[in-house]
Amino acid sequence: PSTTATGADTVILKKAHDAIDAPQLRNLHDYYYQRFFVYEKLHYEKTFGIHDVQSSATYLMYRVSKDGIQEPQRFLTGVWTGRYTYNKKYTLQGVLNYTGTYSYSDDKRYKLFPSLGASWVISEENFMSKVKSVNFLKLRAQAGTLGFESFYAPFQYRDRWNTGTGVAFGPYSTDKWFGQNNGSAPYVAYPARIGNPNLTWETRREFSLGLDGILLNQKLSFQINYYNNLRDGQITRLQNSTPYIAGISNTLPVFNYNQTRYFGVETGIQFTNKINEFAYSFGGNITFANSKIEKFDEPNYRQGYQFRTGLAADTYWGQTYVGKFANDAEALAVPQLYDEVLKKGDLKYKDMNGDGVIDDNDFSAIGHATPRIFYAINAKFSYKNFQLFILGTGSAMYDIPMTNSYYWNGWGDDNYSNFVKDNIGGAYPRLTYDKVNNNFVASDFWLIKGGYFKIQNVEIAYSLPEKITKKLHTERVNFFMRGANLLTISKVKDIDPESIDSGVEMYPLFKTFTGGIKVTF
Repeated sequence: PSTTATGADTVILKKAHDAIDAPQLRNLHDYYYQRFFVYEKLHYEKTFGIHDVQSSATYLMYRVSKDGIQEPQRFLTGVWTGRYTYNKKYTLQGVLNYTGTYSYSDDKRYKLFPSLGASWVISEENFMSKVKSVNFLKLRAQAGTLGFESFYAPFQYRDRWNTGTGVAFGPYSTDKWFGQNNGSAPYVAYPARIGNPNLTWETRREFSLGLDGILLNQKLSFQINYYNNLRDGQITRLQNSTPYIAGISNTLPVFNYNQTRYFGVETGIQFTNKINEFAYSFGGNITFANSKIEKFDEPNYRQGYQFRTGLAADTYWGQTYVGKFANDAEALAVPQLYDEVLKKGDLKYKDMNGDGVIDDNDFSAIGHATPRIFYAINAKFSYKNFQLFILGTGSAMYDIPMTNSYYWNGWGDDNYSNFVKDNIGGAYPRLTYDKVNNNFVASDFWLIKGGYFKIQNVEIAYSLPEKITKKLHTERVNFFMRGANLLTISKVKDIDPESIDSGVEMYPLFKTFTGGIKVTF
């Protein structure tokens, strides 16, 4: 911003960067990351007696380029938020989100997503004035629709074609009827992908209802929240719903089809108090989470136990383990498709459909791989200049598939893991030199309850007294020692139940200790 010679407002543009277009200096597969970002927000608020009004408008635009070959990611959104509060008790808030993305066709790429919320501060009501134990109590609810941009490969709304040479066509002596005399294989064009011009945003319809409170002279605080979210129009290729007679099995378009619902309850509580120079605080939170597949692209199975729709999104599928074969004769009496011959000690599965054969048609829901309960507890103590903080986290009510290389080994010339060595004849199938495929398919034999509790963080600190920090010309000097991932309590042994592949097929989760001094001037 500037002014002219006459004092009028003006804007002076100055060149900030020169660029030279020299594509010959750039290799085809050079990689770079370039982001162009524009953000602006306008906010207004005003209080008129017992009325409070707030409004804001936000504009966001960005573009990400990774190289000169891939289509740049482009995203544009405008958001209006309005809030009205009456007498500090009742609040109504609305949000309008108008968003566009490069992923869809011109008439599908922009969409409006509205949200609405309301709250009631119960503790401000007159009938609560005599309830001294309640300092704050608020009931809230909100619902709305959000757009989800997965940055799926662009141009899925357009057909894509390939070219190549086709099959020779013509009399046997010449193999041609068309084209040049020296060419027998004509050039052809064939579809590599069928586009879907109706492809559009995946949406998330969210609803939540909650209660917040502060009690006992602000010593006790709590929160409880129920949520129910529906992911609608999840993008997928309808490989099972599209009949082969359509002739596009290898060039299937993508559709907004699948639906998944996520719901649960989140709670938290914290108590804080002080007795003379001793202060303490402890609390925790717990989440009960679940899901349900509302709509899913799946075959028309012959057996009802094979359908995914109606089950949880994290359902684990496999064979139902019923024991080990007691002798070779029993093993030979059960036809199966995994191996030529089974023997004593191999795993035996339930024939779910009763056809006398054990195969993939006997797969059924045998567990779920995501915790139904997440929880954490914390405690903090301070006395004079000493502080102690402890944090524990855990999960419960889920199954861990023991299918990584720590559990699935023991054949050939490879080294055996401790699990194999310690469980031969027990929690491990028959030990063989050649792998028995029957014993290493997904089944509840390989499932273990995955609940665990961890002492995640412990920190001990000491702060120098104020009289010493003044002599040192500092505001605060703090000595601390911290430990992370210190202790795990679980039925899962040898590996970390929080991430069973850590230290086996990926980087391990370390137990770490840290000490230091923090000085504030």
